[in-house]
Amino acid sequence: MKKINIFTSTFVAIAIIIIPSITNADDKCVFTRDLEVGVIGEDVRCLQKYLNKKGYTVSTSGIGSPGSETNMFGEKTKEALTKWQTSKSVTSGKGYFGPLSRSLYDTEAAGIIATPIGAVTTTTTTVANPTPVVTPKPISVSSEEKKTIDALRAAKKAIDTAEDDIDDSDDEQDVIDDAEEQLKKAEDKLLDAFYSFIDSDYEESIAFANKAKQYAEDSTEDMSNGNEEDAADAIADAKAALSDARADISDAEDDDEDTDEAQDLYDDAKEKYDDARAAFDDEDYEEAEDLAQDARDLAEEASDAL
Repeated sequence: MKKINIFTSTFVAIAIIIIPSITNADDKCVFTRDLEVGVIGEDVRCLQKYLNKKGYTVSTSGIGSPGSETNMFGEKTKEALTKWQTSKSVTSGKGYFGPLSRSLYDTEAAGIIATPIGAVTTTTTTVANPTPVVTPKPISVSSEEKKTIDALRAAKKAIDTAEDDIDDSDDEQDVIDDAEEQLKKAEDKLLDAFYSFIDSDYEESIAFANKAKQYAEDSTEDMSNGNEEDAADAIADAKAALSDARADISDAEDDDEDTDEAQDLYDDAKEKYDDARAAFDDEDYEEAEDLAQDARDLAEEASDAL
């Protein structure tokens, strides 16, 4: 079965991140991480506001435009940032707000004109008595945001588990089809939850995320863990092979033959057999069948080693 891998899971996996502490006081941003396409946080919104204010417009209308800045770093933010970096003679990492760009921003916010690494200039000028940077205490992520992020992550984890279960399943195709249908619902709800998070509607986002988690868990609930009858037959075969190996080893010992290798193989086979019985008792029939087959093979190798 081909593993499901759709846009929703990838997009949300990138988006569900812990928002670091940032602050925005007197139109000055404090950045504690690098920013790039796909990152979400209030530090992105602050960067957009700065770019718009300086004339490197993120968008002329709608999302990203002055007064409508968002907390999501997209292609338009990258384009505006690239223009700003070009104007400052930043020659590498354009579109990526890394250490160099963060340092350059800090100098500008402080009223200092600095020479960035890689810039081709001959002089460096500073403004007399620049206004010192006042770094206020970062604002922690709100409890609502954290609770929402936890719900989004729980839903994403449930979806990942369901995808793995479907990928490994040996069930009939109609059972797998039903599971995939439920999984698609889970992914759709997770995307709804993500967009609600972007809109800061945390209550709705949590509701969608919980629904996504439930759909993901339901998707594989009716899938089997193997066939009970096949597992029982495999265990019976392993038991018979162990009995034969034990008899062969006993006969070899009576004839003063070297039975060390055979005994080691037998001991390994017995351990696998015991594990198979335990898995069967736990109703994990697929695992029980696999272990029983291993036990049988090892028991047969023990007889062949004599």
